[in-house]
Amino acid sequence: MRTHLTNEKGYTLLITLGLVMMLMLFMFSFTRIAVSQKVQVEKTDSNIVTTALAEMGAEFYKEEIIRDVNQLIADTATKMDQVKKTSTSYTDLTTNMTALATTQNAELAAYYANTVYMETASTPPSIVAGYTTIVDQQTRGYRLIERSNLNVEDSTLSLKVVGFTETDVSEPIELFIELPEQLMWQGDKTESFITSYTFAQYASLPNNDTIVVTNPINTANGQTYNFEGEHFYYFQQGGTFNHQQFGSEGSLLNVNVLSGASLSFEKHFQVKNSNLITTTLDLEFNSNSQTEIDSSHIIANRIIITKGSTEEQIVNPNNDSQRVDFMNGSTVCLLPDPSISQAAYDLNVSNLKNVLLYKDTSTFVYRKSNGTYYAYTRTGESALSTDFASDPIYQSACNIRMAVEEEKTVFEAYDPNNMRLADVIYQ
Repeated sequence: MRTHLTNEKGYTLLITLGLVMMLMLFMFSFTRIAVSQKVQVEKTDSNIVTTALAEMGAEFYKEEIIRDVNQLIADTATKMDQVKKTSTSYTDLTTNMTALATTQNAELAAYYANTVYMETASTPPSIVAGYTTIVDQQTRGYRLIERSNLNVEDSTLSLKVVGFTETDVSEPIELFIELPEQLMWQGDKTESFITSYTFAQYASLPNNDTIVVTNPINTANGQTYNFEGEHFYYFQQGGTFNHQQFGSEGSLLNVNVLSGASLSFEKHFQVKNSNLITTTLDLEFNSNSQTEIDSSHIIANRIIITKGSTEEQIVNPNNDSQRVDFMNGSTVCLLPDPSISQAAYDLNVSNLKNVLLYKDTSTFVYRKSNGTYYAYTRTGESALSTDFASDPIYQSACNIRMAVEEEKTVFEAYDPNNMRLADVIYQ
């Protein structure tokens, strides 16, 4: 009995089995940990890859949109240059630029409202590649999943981009691009323009060189009216100058004169490097008076030249000393007026042909009863073109205008060679 209780055979087997079971449990635990860690690593690697792909996509779509906007900017600059070349005046330029700005800004707004580059459920499979960019065979890439319109409060457009692999998709990356609200606008920028005004328009401008005389002028005998050079005179009710207007003190030298009524010069009269527009110009001089029109332009409905007491006649039209010197490219334009009969107008034309002493290229322009305008020079008479308003001789003699350099506001746009867009902000 005692011998049986002290028998230890079989313990070694039990201990061995226990140790094996413990080793197996430890190995199983380690295996689970290793597999779990492997999955974690793979998951982390995949997140890193998809996030990196999303960041690549964010940069790609940003550059594509900036490229598109820059193309619109370049197109706008080209069209603005074309408008500048074809516009004939500031008014014409402003009208054309306003129309262009409406078109170009609408095109920009339409682009911002578009969902280009964004894949949607309705995107045909044949063009998905145009919206989703594959960077590694057919399994990895990035796509634009959301695109806002332009936020007018901060001038930004937002994008959301994801990266994807064959098994995972990243969290969306949101970015904001600061973009222009308009392609063209009219602000404070000004440029110099040469504007052409009629004498009547110029007289109404707030110019420092304009002298407006509201009452009729009637100088005393022996009193010379002092015309100051480089000034514009507007005699609203005309005037009579009873003393000589000749020489350094009295001549119309380097002036522009507009009169709303008749202007009468009673003695020596000289107009040089000047322009004069009036209804009636009355020149009275005796055989000793000096009268000349030099490098000047005169427009009137009636020009009365009196020698002594015989209206519109001279004593001897063949005697050059008794005629009005008409020289150095001067012009006289006699415009028809409904209040003047054709017979009286024709007589005026005939007398001016005789009383003016034509020198060099000085020209007298008038209209005959057939409606055709003619130019008369020392070499004779010639008809102007039927479209007389565009005839250079008519324009030079009968359409005197004032050219004024003015600073005026103009449309502005971005410089396509120096377009700056704000950096992208990643959220």
